[in-house]
Amino acid sequence: MDRRTTARVTGLLFVTATAAGALGAGLIGDLDSLDSARSVADRSDSLTAGALLVLVMAVAIAMIPPTLYPVLKEHGEAQALGYVVARTVEVVLVLPAAVGPLALAAAGTGQPDAVDRSGR
Repeated sequence: MDRRTTARVTGLLFVTATAAGALGAGLIGDLDSLDSARSVADRSDSLTAGALLVLVMAVAIAMIPPTLYPVLKEHGEAQALGYVVARTVEVVLVLPAAVGPLALAAAGTGQPDAVDRSGR
């Protein structure tokens, strides 16, 4: 890829990661307010959508280093590899933010009969 294409692809990935992360965090919201199976079931759609957006963010972040590596390598291979490692660590740390709400939504909608209907 030439530099102009690299810049466009990288910019698009940065914008995608930022937008997906912000929207995903907004949809997931405060997980501390989920105090019962019913509240989890009520918010399962927004939890799932938010978690999927966080996964989109993780994929976009993971694709940034391969697009930038050829450019960064010209300034030093060690620095370029350091950037790849740092972004890889970022993706590994972001993935639980997606897997957790997905698991919570799946657990909350898995057994609707288990919800306490007595009002207690």
